[in-house]
Amino acid sequence: MSAITPVDILVPIASSLLKAFVRGGRRLRLLFAIAAVSITLAIIAATVAQMIPAFRLRLQIIAAALGVIGGILVLGIAAYQAVIEETARETAVEKVAERVREHPDEPQAAWELAIIKLESYFESQSATDWLDICADSDCYVRWIRHRRLWGC
Repeated sequence: MSAITPVDILVPIASSLLKAFVRGGRRLRLLFAIAAVSITLAIIAATVAQMIPAFRLRLQIIAAALGVIGGILVLGIAAYQAVIEETARETAVEKVAERVREHPDEPQAAWELAIIKLESYFESQSATDWLDICADSDCYVRWIRHRRLWGC
């Protein structure tokens, strides 16, 4: 098993978000805009907090709140995109399965059904791996915060 790089984590997330942005409607794009503004303001607040010690705590709280809001929106958009893709896969499987039931003597339909099911399996395994990567990176971030908090 090879080492996981940041690219392995960011490419599937960015791909999913880009698909959602391109295929989504006005409301989804509005959520993208809110998430982008929220995350940008969080970064600005965190940066300014490091420069102005008098307002450090307040700005860190604001940065954390805006970052959480932006993160939740981004995760919600990614989850929404995943549900749409899963529904599309299930619909494709049902169409081909119906064709196989209607024409059991047609081998091409059976092959298409097998291919679609196999692709669906691989995609679900890829999604599971992505979730494992996110969980591992979350644990690593928490470990770093714990070390900073307690001075370890």
